[in-house]
Amino acid sequence: MDFSEAIHKIGETLDRIGSHINENAFDGLIVKKLESSNTLDEGRTTNQTHIAITGNQMDLFPYVRADGYFEVQYDKQDSALKKFFVAQIPVYLHKENITYLDSETSLSAEEEHLVHVSIVRSRRKDAADQIQMSMTNLDSADYVAYRRIVHAKSYMILLKRREQLLYDLYCVKESDGQNNLQNLNNAFYKQSTNTVVKLDEIMVESDDSVFKEMKQKFNLSDLPECFNTSFAHRYIKSLMAKPFVILTGNSGTGKTRISKQFAEYLEVRDEDDEKNWVLVPVGADWTDNTKILGFYNPLADDGKGKYEKTEILKLIERANRPENQNIPFFIILDEMNLSHVERYFADFLSHMETPDLNFVLDGYPGKVKYPENLFVVGTVNIDETTYMFSPKVLDRANVIEFKPDEESVLDMFVNPSDNEKVKAASDGTAEAFAKMAYMIRNGQCNLQEADLNEVQDTFRKIYDIVDKCGYEFAYRTVREIRQYISAAYDLADNKDSFELKDVIDEQLIQKILPKIHGNKKEIGNLLEELSALCTEKELTLSGDKIEKMKGKLAQIQYASFI
Repeated sequence: MDFSEAIHKIGETLDRIGSHINENAFDGLIVKKLESSNTLDEGRTTNQTHIAITGNQMDLFPYVRADGYFEVQYDKQDSALKKFFVAQIPVYLHKENITYLDSETSLSAEEEHLVHVSIVRSRRKDAADQIQMSMTNLDSADYVAYRRIVHAKSYMILLKRREQLLYDLYCVKESDGQNNLQNLNNAFYKQSTNTVVKLDEIMVESDDSVFKEMKQKFNLSDLPECFNTSFAHRYIKSLMAKPFVILTGNSGTGKTRISKQFAEYLEVRDEDDEKNWVLVPVGADWTDNTKILGFYNPLADDGKGKYEKTEILKLIERANRPENQNIPFFIILDEMNLSHVERYFADFLSHMETPDLNFVLDGYPGKVKYPENLFVVGTVNIDETTYMFSPKVLDRANVIEFKPDEESVLDMFVNPSDNEKVKAASDGTAEAFAKMAYMIRNGQCNLQEADLNEVQDTFRKIYDIVDKCGYEFAYRTVREIRQYISAAYDLADNKDSFELKDVIDEQLIQKILPKIHGNKKEIGNLLEELSALCTEKELTLSGDKIEKMKGKLAQIQYASFI
């Protein structure tokens, strides 16, 4: 069958369901009959929700199909390879097709609605190359909504516009497509030998343009007034760089309030009216992970046995649903160190670094994956009822010390309005935050090489100082510092006024200083050398903290960050 016959069969099928195309407007097409694993239907048997494009079907994406597009060995893991190339392709959805699939949907009523769909070239050892279309946590929210009304056994039709990198997508129910489309399934049809593309009409978006699109929906300057503080901005940048943040400071300084308000601002409720965040007070009796991840109760349900789920586990389950992969989910652990953190939180500390491994829960019916869209925040008070953190906990987080200024504290007498609940943001804001965070953690960085060299030079000097006392840092710390600085730069409204030394300062105080503790003999010289470096580099935030640590060291012969 040639291209003209294939596009004519598609035209006939679409005519019957109320959609109409100009058959001469396209030069390439593929038809895929969707399996349950390719959809967002309930009851899927796997977590695979992308659509695999294999063999010569990949020619529909001429800029990806070329041999040697990127140089990667086949023995690399598939998940790592996806970081090398992810493209956003512009795809048109059509009103009449949306109405045909679901007349009750609230999806856009525009005649032609442009969305962006992710594709990734996947190369795996001992397996054929493929293009994976639609990694749902990278797709436009409207496209994900479209996928929710497309069900298993439907036919997906992707048409490439003539000489352009523009696509039109239609889906046809199995009963309406069986006669004409079953013979077209899993084949690629093209009008000519090559799918021609005019270079001046390429419309594929770069990561930078996608990030800018997301920034229009989530922007620091547009946040409610309660987030217009340096502490709040540091908190948000920290979440984007690494989804684990520890907030420390005296009781009543606003640690719990800001974490709760930010979760409220990005609140999304599902069809069961369940929200995407939970605030859980940590108890002094948290001696294992059952308070976090639940346990199997053999006596429950009249002796049949039942897995007792916690609110945290239920939130993790919701975060793992494919339809929620674009949405950020927040766990706020209030007074996190009221028990030994390592005892109840060890699973989280491990899975944060190896999210591809599932939780091991005895008696749980199924598997529980650590969600990439999960953000964990812990608030910390230090007194005689709490426990100190170990370095392995602090190394995995950004640690932000809250200390409000005198004026803002006393202003509460006459203006207590910042205690009010924050109104949830408009549609798309939460998704934009989650997508920006995902991109930053996967390499998004627009800093110039000269800036990165300056960061490297400063932290080389810091490394040389802390290494003498055994506080050297390694790959994870460097990666997360780079991600934080990238987030700070990309979120800045005015790049000309961006101060690189300020974010270097913030990372010194949030990632390096929290692990330093000891007596005068152990850390006295270290603090002196760091203090001198802070003076040289104008790192005032860290410099002030070091002076306080030095003062405490002189007074009681021992000092720590927290």
